[in-house]
Amino acid sequence: MIQDGGQILTNTLSGQGRGGDIIINATDSVNLLGSTPDKLTASSIQSSAGSEGDAGNIKIETGRFTLQGGAKIDAASLRSGKAGDITINALESAEITGFMQVPLSFTASRITAETSGTGSAGLVSVTTPTLNLSDFGSIVSSTSGAGNASSIAIHASDSINLGQGSLLSVPTIVT
Repeated sequence: MIQDGGQILTNTLSGQGRGGDIIINATDSVNLLGSTPDKLTASSIQSSAGSEGDAGNIKIETGRFTLQGGAKIDAASLRSGKAGDITINALESAEITGFMQVPLSFTASRITAETSGTGSAGLVSVTTPTLNLSDFGSIVSSTSGAGNASSIAIHASDSINLGQGSLLSVPTIVT
């Protein structure tokens, strides 16, 4: 369980080296919940490429997967390096729900692969019998730079449930 603003991070800060992968294998569950009490830091797992080197991948294998209360999983490219791929394999269920209230706004619980540079965003893949997104929970692959957004692949053998304000999206913002 990662909660109260806890974080697992891997980054490339300079040069051409590749970031490390984050691999989590948990038989029962993986839960990312909420933020710090002051709402400044969400509980998160993040991989980013801040230079020429590619970001590492994030892979989670578990029974039940939950993101709640503004928690996030993020793979990002800020420059020319490629963002990492995000792979979630949940044997029972995956749930992304809720948000973190911040002054004048909110931050949704989310899985995001994004690029704001020339590097491409990574692939987001979720495999589970049941995927539940509710209360603004989202899965997004986006670009706001010259790099390409990637794909979102959902493999749900039973159901995909989208509730209030939920989002599956691959937007491109032209700059």
